[in-house]
Amino acid sequence: TNFLWILISAGILYTGFSLLIFSQITGIFASIILLIYVYLFCKKILGFDKYASILPSLFLAFSGPFATWATSGMETNLFTLLVFGSFYYLASYWKFQKNKLLVFSLLLNMLATLTRPEGFGIFVILIVFHLYKLYKAKNTKALRTSLMFASLFYIVPILIYFIWRFTYFGYLLPLTFYAKTGGTFYQ
Repeated sequence: TNFLWILISAGILYTGFSLLIFSQITGIFASIILLIYVYLFCKKILGFDKYASILPSLFLAFSGPFATWATSGMETNLFTLLVFGSFYYLASYWKFQKNKLLVFSLLLNMLATLTRPEGFGIFVILIVFHLYKLYKAKNTKALRTSLMFASLFYIVPILIYFIWRFTYFGYLLPLTFYAKTGGTFYQ
């Protein structure tokens, strides 16, 4: 279910570095970057002053589950970083109207989808939000063009991945889904 995390782990195993140490360091690093993104979101997007912007980051940092997942060696906080980063750049796009922010949002969301399949649901939410904003905007032609262009940064790699996964495994969903549910209607 977490293809990107497996690729990263395989690369680390190939180098001979300790996978346990690397995955814990990666979790801590992803958590620190996420705290920075939360601060930036509050300051740049919500317009809080620098002191008020620190509070949400502190609440998150002192959250027991967040700290536990940071050192768990699993992909949880990396996925959270990629999802939050995706929302951050989409909100930044709408505030500053720079196409590269929309592209970066969808690139991060593509990486989140490769990290965990729920990333596709996040993609749908991002697109629905973006389409709503397009509906309310005045220059919808330019915004539609930017959305179609940026969506290619998500759709093409994910489509290639799904085609590969289906041809290799023979199933549309991750194998753990079928292992947990039996995969049938009756299950």
